[in-house]
Order: sequence, then C-alpha cells, then structure tokens
Amino acid sequence: MTSAYPRSAAAMYKTVLIADDSKLLRDIVKDSLNMWAGIDDFEEAADGKEAIERAMEHKPDLIILDLEMPNMNGLEAARILKSVAPEVPLVLFSMHDLPGGRASQFGFASVVTKDQGFHRLADCVLSLLHRDTGPGDGILAR
Repeated sequence: MTSAYPRSAAAMYKTVLIADDSKLLRDIVKDSLNMWAGIDDFEEAADGKEAIERAMEHKPDLIILDLEMPNMNGLEAARILKSVAPEVPLVLFSMHDLPGGRASQFGFASVVTKDQGFHRLADCVLSLLHRDTGPGDGILAR
C-alpha cells in the first residue's frame, strides 16, 4: 500500500503530538507516520491535560487525540487546544466515532477510527499538513 501523498522532505520537518493513554499505540502511530509519511519529530501525551501542556510548550504542527483518556478526555482537550492554537489541525483517532458531524463542533479537522488503520491515519495527517487552505477548512475524513 502506498500513501496518496508522496513522502516529502517537508513532512520530515513537521512535529506531530500524539495523545493516547496507551504507550504501545503511541509507538505504533509514530512508526506508521514515520514509515508512510516521513515524519520523524513527535511529542507524546498520555492524557488530554498533558496534551495541552505539550502543545503549549512544543507548538506542534498537528495534534492527534484519542477520545477516551484519563484526567481529561479528547473532547475537552480539543476545545481548549482550539482556543489556544486555532491554526493547528486536530485529528480524532479513536475506537469511537462522533455521530452527526459533532467532531467539527469540537474543532477536529478530521476523524479516523482505529479500525480504519494506521495507513489511513498517515494519509489523513499528510493531507492536513500539506493542504493549502486556511484554518477551519478542515476535511472530516471517514
């Protein structure tokens, strides 16, 4: 399988923050994004509160959030992140989807369910990092 977007040197200079309470999942996401998207600069968080702290400190180019995390879930974190960094695309990567377009109400540019796979996540991340549209013009990928 190949990505819809070629690996590019530009992607290698992007920072992605991955917030998920599973260290194993964060490692798999990092490996997948490195392999399929050429991204090699990552920050990690184990919950929504830590995601906000890391985002404010490291200024990532894109943030991937799980929905269910301890201390602060992905929806609460998304609301805060969109207020402090509105230009940074948020991707919901979870076992659960949000019905009826609710993801955009929380500031998510895209939704990828975990059963869609890591390759789909990599395609989504690349499309958001390479898009030429302004903030708020997100694609709600399914």
